[in-house]
Amino acid sequence: MSEPGPFRWPPVEAPAEPDGDHPESTGATAPAVKTPRSHVPTGAAPGRSSSASGHGSGRQGRRRRGFGGIVRELDAALLGGQAPVAERVPESAWILEESSACPRCGRTVTPEEVTPDEPGCAGCRVESLAWERVIRLGEYDGALRDAILETKYGRWRREGDRLGQKLGERLRSALADADVEPGAAVVVPVPMPPLRRLLRGIDHTAVMARGVARASGCLYQPLLSKRGGPTQTSVTPSARARNIRGRVRRTQVWPMGSRVVVLVDDVRTTGSTLHECCRALVEGLPKRSASETPAVWACVLATTPDPARRRARSGGLGGAVLADSGA
Repeated sequence: MSEPGPFRWPPVEAPAEPDGDHPESTGATAPAVKTPRSHVPTGAAPGRSSSASGHGSGRQGRRRRGFGGIVRELDAALLGGQAPVAERVPESAWILEESSACPRCGRTVTPEEVTPDEPGCAGCRVESLAWERVIRLGEYDGALRDAILETKYGRWRREGDRLGQKLGERLRSALADADVEPGAAVVVPVPMPPLRRLLRGIDHTAVMARGVARASGCLYQPLLSKRGGPTQTSVTPSARARNIRGRVRRTQVWPMGSRVVVLVDDVRTTGSTLHECCRALVEGLPKRSASETPAVWACVLATTPDPARRRARSGGLGGAVLADSGA
């Protein structure tokens, strides 16, 4: 009985034995059969070879891919999983379309709706907002939506950091336009309850906020904490303000000399969470003059599209799109 061959996954069908005499019966030496490299998938378990070069190449390959790369390859081979958007889409194809967004509420608007004479758009001029302006990447749709969900529920920290850095580049440009030095702005993530952070395995907003701070040159400082309770997505939009009320508190004061406090969140839908964070930032502080109170900006990866506006406007204005990359 022949010795079993080395373990391989996925299994490769062994070549059929010839009908003639076997090498064992004639005493001839069987020629060595080399398995083509293409027959063994990347990440397959290496055979038990006594060749030192074979072992070395396997270790080098594992080092190059890293533990996370090996896990993703096994997930794709055995469970059919996909790599995150940031890895399966080339950098050149990851295009965030420059959109016309209201600088006050972040909604997608037509250029005619925002004028220098009046702040905001027609939809938010009648609203009392706790922040001065909103900076975003795009609408919550397409590849941007996929990347946010993968970061949040798939725990892809590298993708979250990448999204944060892209948002930080836009923040840096907005600060320059407002004549604010990056050192005079502090980036504050919208907080996550500790138990939810433990169960989910990632504080995705903090990951994104660190990327924002690094790309913009601003100071990162978590000034807020949040008490547990139902998630905002688990309640109706009309109940979100009541759901979040009183659950956010300030744990420390922003650094002296700060001119802008930048709240970072993943998605703005109703704005209830941002409103509660703005309230918590100033609650209990002595009243100061306007020159001593920093402005509050909101940085969000995406804003949810307004269905009525989407139906009304012709073509797409904003959102994340994928260039034609054959993907």
